Amino acid sequence: MKRKGKAKVISSIVIGIVASIVVAAAYIRLAPVSVVRAPVPASLTVGEYPVAGGHYAVRKVTNAEAALAEIMSVLSALPRTRKVADAPATFVTRSALWAFPDVTRVWIEGDTVHIAGHLIYGKSDLGVNKAPITAVLARVGL
Repeated sequence: MKRKGKAKVISSIVIGIVASIVVAAAYIRLAPVSVVRAPVPASLTVGEYPVAGGHYAVRKVTNAEAALAEIMSVLSALPRTRKVADAPATFVTRSALWAFPDVTRVWIEGDTVHIAGHLIYGKSDLGVNKAPITAVLARVGL
């Protein structure tokens, strides 16, 4: 009898853990992404800047509108990425396994293009937002 009781308790614990993981995964995948939570950093000079939970880059360009359009085109082509807003251009990219959302914003100020990537859940992105930003800038020649 005692063995059956222990097995029931262990089964209940395992089912509870699995159910919690399924609920958390569903929430992450299905909850609407609030881009308001992803801050737009204050304008900085040309360069690369780590920010809490993300990355920020500023590039000086000769034709800001053309550079912005090219960056937006490359961002739109990234896997699991969709545009969610126009001003500033805002994209949400979801990770492959858990579908964690990361927000990337692109805008122009005078003759500079700004691109900022930021996580939505957690405090550290472990460099996840820097990689696509630097890849996109390299692809467009910035």
